[in-house]
Amino acid sequence: MRKPHVCLLIFLALACSVGGCIGGGYIGATLAPSDKPRAVYAPLPHHVPLSADSPSFRFAMVHDVIHERYSRHGDAFYEERERLARERVTGFHPDSETAFALTDDIAVGRDRRGKLIEAIAMMRDKLKRQEALGLKGKELYSSYANLAEFLLHGHLWGMMKGEFAARQGVKEARDLIRKSIEANPKAHFGRESWQLVAIETLIEFGNSAEGAKKTDLIGNRLDVSIKVTSHKGTYEHLYADTQHVMGRPYQSDWSTRVNRGSSETGVSPDGLEETARIDLRERSIAHVGRESPVEKSHGSERGKRASFDEPALWLIGEWRQGSGPNPHFAMCLGEIMLRVGQRYLAWSCFERATRMSEQFWPTAALQEFLRTHCRERQQSIEKSLPESETAMLRPNFDREFAFGLKYQQEYQAFAEQQIQAGKNLNDPHFTEEFHASHPPIASKVGPEEWYAGERSTSATKATMKGFFSWGPFTGGACLLLSSLLMNWLFRSRPSPLNLKEISLPKTHQPPQRLDPLRPDAADPS
Repeated sequence: MRKPHVCLLIFLALACSVGGCIGGGYIGATLAPSDKPRAVYAPLPHHVPLSADSPSFRFAMVHDVIHERYSRHGDAFYEERERLARERVTGFHPDSETAFALTDDIAVGRDRRGKLIEAIAMMRDKLKRQEALGLKGKELYSSYANLAEFLLHGHLWGMMKGEFAARQGVKEARDLIRKSIEANPKAHFGRESWQLVAIETLIEFGNSAEGAKKTDLIGNRLDVSIKVTSHKGTYEHLYADTQHVMGRPYQSDWSTRVNRGSSETGVSPDGLEETARIDLRERSIAHVGRESPVEKSHGSERGKRASFDEPALWLIGEWRQGSGPNPHFAMCLGEIMLRVGQRYLAWSCFERATRMSEQFWPTAALQEFLRTHCRERQQSIEKSLPESETAMLRPNFDREFAFGLKYQQEYQAFAEQQIQAGKNLNDPHFTEEFHASHPPIASKVGPEEWYAGERSTSATKATMKGFFSWGPFTGGACLLLSSLLMNWLFRSRPSPLNLKEISLPKTHQPPQRLDPLRPDAADPS
């Protein structure tokens, strides 16, 4: 049998392959699920911190500071620390680095126990001696920062009353904070810039207290109504422009990229370059602060606009380790939480601010403004919640707040007992017994830290996916089978006759070819 032409074999193989590809693809496309949603979960973009060495924000942090769920040192702690520092400082030269650091400890203890005049005097003397020694830059940071803090504690309330000397003291504190930022820009992870923003705002309020009715410390508008219109926390607002997006802690395009499975949505801080970190935060995290007024005649913009977690972390740190709780911080946290859809946290922040209204401003009118404003915000939130939950908001707050205060009181009482018993304050195991007998005070994070969505596959996309999943497979299988079949049909076969090899006579054998290069080769003629 003659072998078929090679082109015919190729044509038949390709025809089988294409036919199998089309048939298998059709079957795969028919069986492919159409428009079937799939759950998508992703950590929210604020899990990426501002810098590689700084902590990232969690909503539980706001819950803890508002309800005092953290360890706070009492007077006994600072008194004992001051005593130990005074004992140690006598063993060092007054102008040594160690002596300067111990002076900070003594002055902070004075400030914490209300002895501001002594604390300010100590810091001024320390700074004067450092400058006389020619110290500059980072070596002066703690003097700038602590002196500024003490001046604010001593003069801020007087400035609110309209006292000229107090106003000058607050301005001096502002200038010292600027110097501290220049000396050490990365101190406290760069959050001191927000303290400068807040002081500038308060100085402006000192000129006209009516400004305190229009914005908070970072420029979130107070003079607009925000109506919560759904249980998901989307808001209607009265802004003249559309730049202010409320109701979620992320930018709208971020959720779109997550649902599409874009590779740009990763929020793990590991391995992120600085430019990628900044770009992701800028494009993905909801912004707050420095909002435009409804009408230009109502006042100018003030504050600073940035990703919401930046001012939130500053407020939390200042509350816990700085000047402590105050209504300005509580209201500012409430406005931030309201803008990122955290209604329960916002409600609690406004409740705490209301209970500190007498510390908001010296005038009764502004204190009443704060209470009215917070109640209106709370009522707007309550309208979006079931009545059963609304009825429990204040009792839940009271219970959480009482729990936090009780924990702090017990913590301070334990520390005082340890000190009286002669225990070393600097011993790393000083509070170990207390923590062993008390459950952790910090709240656990929950689903509020995660984005939950659906990734749907369209009918066209599912059909194409099914076609390209099954088509090449069946086409390749058909190609293989057709090749094997044709090889079996058309392969060469032996003749049916059983012929034996016939040897030609020697006379008919072809002559041996002589090598012409050999000199002794015989002449074939």
